[in-house]
Amino acid sequence: MVELTPVANAHYDRIGRAYDPLIRTNAYNRIVWRSSPAAYRAFAERMFESRREGAHVELGCGGLAFTSHLYREDRGRSVILIDQSLTMLRIARRRLADRDGRLPSHVVLARGDARELRVSTGIGSTVLAMLVLHVLDDGAGFLSTLNALADPEHATVGVASIFRGGTRRGDAWLHVFEATRELTGRSLSEIERMMSAAIPGSLRTETSGSMGFLTVVRG
Repeated sequence: MVELTPVANAHYDRIGRAYDPLIRTNAYNRIVWRSSPAAYRAFAERMFESRREGAHVELGCGGLAFTSHLYREDRGRSVILIDQSLTMLRIARRRLADRDGRLPSHVVLARGDARELRVSTGIGSTVLAMLVLHVLDDGAGFLSTLNALADPEHATVGVASIFRGGTRRGDAWLHVFEATRELTGRSLSEIERMMSAAIPGSLRTETSGSMGFLTVVRG
C-alpha cells in the first residue's frame, strides 16, 4: 500500500472490523435506510462502466464492500483506491486477493486522508465516493477533492450518500447517528447544490430510500 501523505489514525481503524460486515447486510440497510446493498453495487457498476478508458479512482474506498467485484479483473484500466484507515485498506486487500493470494497488478491501494489530499491535475475518467460524504463535516471540501481527482474535460463523478428527508425511519436513525457524531445529515437538495458548486458538469440524481446516488458527467 502507498501512503500519499502522513495520516493520523482513522476512526475506522477502531470500528472498521465491526462496521464492514454490518453495512453489507440486507437487514441493516433495509431497516435503517430503506435501501439495499444491491442498489449500492448497481450504482457503483454504472459509474465504473460509464467510461471505457482512463483511470478509475475511489476515494474513501473502505473495505470495498460494494465495489470489490469491479476491481478483481483487469479491464484495461488502472484502479486507484484511497482510504485513511489501514484497517479498511487491509480488508480491501484481502477481498481483492481472495482468488490467487495477491493484489491485482492494475490496482493501487493508497493510504491518504481525503481532507488533506493535494491534487494538481485530474487523473480519473471515473471518480467514485461510496458512503463517505455523510461522515464528513466539510462536505464541500471533499467534493472539491473529487473534482480535482477527475479529468477536467472528460469524466464521470459519482457520490452515494445518506440524506435527510428520504424516509421517516431514516431521518430518525440519522438523528441518532448525528447525536453520536458518526454522521452529518444533509438534505438531498443541499447535497445537489454542493455537488453543482464543486463539480462542473451535468448532474443526475437517483434515490433509494434515504440513500442518494448523484452523478456528474462532463465531456
